[in-house]
Amino acid sequence: MTESLKGSSAFDARLTEITSIGRVPASRTPRKAASSAKADQTSATDQVQCCDVLILGRGPAASAAALTATRLGLSTVMMAPRRPIVPTPAEMVPAGFTSALARIGVRHRSLCRQGHFSAAGRDTLAGWHVDRVQLDLLLLRAAVRSGARLRHEMPEAPIQENGRIGGVVCAGGLVRSRVLIDASGSAAWLRRSLGLRRTALSDPLIAARGQVRGVLPFLGADGMRFTPHPSGWTLMIAHDGLVSWTVLCTDGQHPEAPGSVALLPETIRTSHAAVGWQLTRPVAGDGWLIAGDAGGRIDPAGGSGLSDALASGARAAHAAGLCLQGDGPTAAARSAYDDWFAEMITQRAAELSRRYEAHGIRLDRHPMRRRAA
Repeated sequence: MTESLKGSSAFDARLTEITSIGRVPASRTPRKAASSAKADQTSATDQVQCCDVLILGRGPAASAAALTATRLGLSTVMMAPRRPIVPTPAEMVPAGFTSALARIGVRHRSLCRQGHFSAAGRDTLAGWHVDRVQLDLLLLRAAVRSGARLRHEMPEAPIQENGRIGGVVCAGGLVRSRVLIDASGSAAWLRRSLGLRRTALSDPLIAARGQVRGVLPFLGADGMRFTPHPSGWTLMIAHDGLVSWTVLCTDGQHPEAPGSVALLPETIRTSHAAVGWQLTRPVAGDGWLIAGDAGGRIDPAGGSGLSDALASGARAAHAAGLCLQGDGPTAAARSAYDDWFAEMITQRAAELSRRYEAHGIRLDRHPMRRRAA
């Protein structure tokens, strides 16, 4: 095991300790009986937990939603299954990402002190490299300490009453919520459960990431290189004695590591992911909202994925707060969030399409062309 992976067991222990602070056992005594549940749902379990906001997921969008909801004084439950911690290659985020963290009340200085947040390129204006495992831990810790309770499971089915989502059915009991926010990432639990429409804004795209230890002379000690080609692009960045690389293919092929990386002796981490551009419609309805990758995404070249996840999680929680004001503009709040999210994704996709065209990268399907068709 390489040096960079030795701390994974310690991370598991810290995660268990942190999440247990706000964890709610499945046998929790209900604070209020939900007498209106359907007979087939209530027969599955006699345990009921109630909350203002139920958030599915524990990634950046979910934590941002939880931090915002608790700040609004809403009782909040986060729900996510236990999963093994798998270290991934560092991700690059834009220079303004620290401001996005600050807007939800999180400081990045602890990540810097621990070496999990470092400048990408020759200065921070080029962006940052961030350890996603540690970032997710930082955000989750902040959400739990703010008052969110974490439940280690995923729902089996939504509770639907008169066209409204009123919570979820789990193996451990019913969870009654006034608003459900799905931030479950690529699992897209609510979209699948409700059969919502997912629009492909690009052809299938595959990205590979990796990290190797060493220095490539053409990058220098602290530099980067972006290399476009007709069927995709390659990005290599030197930082902290490492070289991080990302390769994306727009022709559906499985990307491979750059040939120059083979000159370095030690591969630390690699990962592959489908990153085709997508948008779910709608992302808001009666009693529910969708945030982060569960609602839409573009590929890593956009550079805004993590920032957009934080923004959508926070906005979804604000919309939930408006919906729970009693006589507040419930339908208007949902509609405003739905419009904002759709505009954000389509605008990002249109901007990236233009950048790809400028670099001669083929992308046969994108929003502007789909509209024209």
